[in-house]
Amino acid sequence: MSNPNTLGLYHFENNGADSSTYNNPITMWGTPTYSSSIYKFGNYSVHLPYGSIQPYTSIFPYQWTVDFWFYPDWTAMPQYQAGGYMFSCGTNTDPNHSSVQGIGLYAIINYPLCYEIFLEVDMIGGAVDTKPIYIYRYDEHGNTVNAWYHIAAVSELIDTNSNPKPPSLNPPTLAVNLYLNGNSVDAPKNCTGYFPVLNNTMYFGAGEHGIEDFSSGPPGYYDELRISSTARWTSDFTPPTAPYSE
Repeated sequence: MSNPNTLGLYHFENNGADSSTYNNPITMWGTPTYSSSIYKFGNYSVHLPYGSIQPYTSIFPYQWTVDFWFYPDWTAMPQYQAGGYMFSCGTNTDPNHSSVQGIGLYAIINYPLCYEIFLEVDMIGGAVDTKPIYIYRYDEHGNTVNAWYHIAAVSELIDTNSNPKPPSLNPPTLAVNLYLNGNSVDAPKNCTGYFPVLNNTMYFGAGEHGIEDFSSGPPGYYDELRISSTARWTSDFTPPTAPYSE
């Protein structure tokens, strides 16, 4: 039986089909392609060097998990300091918190050395960034590292107040965290606030927030994208060893 908390599940087996019970296929923007030479599970992954994908699903704004496998494409790494979203959801947000109403996994591209990736949540009344995870291009011997990394961004609704007032009068508290290969970057960061208006459309791989963008976040191969309406992990875990079934 399918898990109703799985809002979208994408194996990228040469298509954008959704294997969750909701059957919401993705839309592609720019020039993403499917790769049969580099993949984590199955026989394909999706390659996002210059484009983005839009899953037709909406996440619950206060409690969710987005997790996926990522294989950096160092050959497509911009040869300058840059940045972009691996995924974003909302109406307005940016790394400097100059506006509100958004969720995003932002990557700073530190050419030629690494990707610096952190989760940001911007609400009215509160904003928070997690500590970053780092994916390095070279090992200690100067060799290029070509490997798959499991990334999970998690938001847990930690207050249990059943007050029927709207969020603006009774703002919820979230605990957000980021995991690399099952290891948390830090203790969860708490944030209290609310989203008065949140466009729940998610853009994955877009360089800019909240639009179908033809530029890109960090270029690479993505596999096993799962979007959930629950906090699947609240402590360190073992990354999956097979494709998700739900």
